[in-house]
Amino acid sequence: MTGPSIPASLMRRIEDPDPCGGARVLDLAICLILAVAIVGLLMLAL
Repeated sequence: MTGPSIPASLMRRIEDPDPCGGARVLDLAICLILAVAIVGLLMLAL
């Protein structure tokens, strides 16, 4: 199961994160949103 393709801009952010760690917080937020969305879809499917 392959996930959605990651945009080049996001890849660049992951490779070169902000010194203050802003990119890491953003990635964490995106991961949480994706996890909630996937769990919601699974609940709807069942």
